[in-house]
This record gives sequence, C-alpha cells and structure tokens, in this order.
Amino acid sequence: HMLRDSIGNEEFQKGIQSYYRHFMNSNASTEDFLHEMEQVSGKVLKAFFDQWLYHSENLMINGNWKYDSVKKQVIIKLEQSQKTNYVFDVPIEMGIYQTGSPVPKISKFRMNSKNTQFTISVDSKPEKVVVDPRTVLLAMVEFGKAK
Repeated sequence: HMLRDSIGNEEFQKGIQSYYRHFMNSNASTEDFLHEMEQVSGKVLKAFFDQWLYHSENLMINGNWKYDSVKKQVIIKLEQSQKTNYVFDVPIEMGIYQTGSPVPKISKFRMNSKNTQFTISVDSKPEKVVVDPRTVLLAMVEFGKAK
C-alpha cells in the first residue's frame, strides 16, 4: 500500500483508527481522510493524494536493464509510458537478484521524469533485476533484460 509505505505502518494504523473514530457515522470526504493522515504522520501529503486520486490514469512503466561488466554496474532505464502528459513523482525500488540468493538487494530511487536512468554497483552479473520487488507501487510495469 503506497500511503502506508510513505508514512509508516504505525502512523497509517493510527490514521485509519482516528479517521474511523471521527467519521464512523458520517460521510467523510477525501479531504477529511487527507487531513487525518497528515495529522498522524506530521507530513504534508497533498501532492501524494493529488497524484493518486485526481489523476485517473495509471502509472505505466516500461524499461530494461543491462550489466556493464567493466564498471560492474547494472544500468536501468525506465520510461513512464502512460498515455497522458502527466508525470508521476514516485519513490521506486529496484531488486537485484544474484545467483543462489532468493532475496533481492533492494535499492531505492526517485522517479520524477518521463525517462530515468539509474546505475547500481554490483559484485557480479545479476541473475535478474525486478522493478518494485515488494509490490508497493500502484503501476503497470513492463520490464526485462535489454536485448
């Protein structure tokens, strides 16, 4: 869940509880919910809400990765490929799987332009690279190894 991820699980739970306490028997609006979440988290979440609630299109990500054996780096290219001109500004995690390890090494980045490139230093060639390994991003992803 994106919101929970961005403000922390405890704050999220507090926010939900507080929200229900205040609005149990009334019709609450998105604004009320936003206010409640801002109160408990101490964060300004307006931009966050704007981008997920008032833009109906989904974030769509197309991308690929390749391994540079000289620099020992994974080069990741991502493009926001949603049809509209709206550009999402989101935290994004990349998971790198090495042979023999079931657990990915996770690197966090910020994606806030139409085209983004990241490089991650690695010890050896990865078995696979995954966008959003913990599935916290609300997005449609097409991602694979560069041809």
